[in-house]
Amino acid sequence: MIPDSMPLRVGVYICHCGVNIAGKVDVADVSEWAGSLPHVVISRNYKFMCSEPGQAMIETDIRDHGLNRVVVASCSPRLHGKTFMETCRRPGSILIILIWRRSGNRCPG
Repeated sequence: MIPDSMPLRVGVYICHCGVNIAGKVDVADVSEWAGSLPHVVISRNYKFMCSEPGQAMIETDIRDHGLNRVVVASCSPRLHGKTFMETCRRPGSILIILIWRRSGNRCPG
């Protein structure tokens, strides 16, 4: 558990999932909006967040920005849940709470 005295430091990561998500959602706009929310210190969007470069981006940000919360908006956790959980564990600095938002097929067309 993260101590109450430790400030929240949230990273938000919006995946394009190629055109699966980006074809329905303006991911750059969502990322910009998320970056304006309280406690969000970094907000990014990337074509394939589950790719090695996407995972490396998250790991680097956890270390460089001292993140203790990570929000990932991407496709089904059945496909990549384990990938993102491992990505958040690898930097090993502090407990990372991964909040999953399935954004693919729930977006209005």
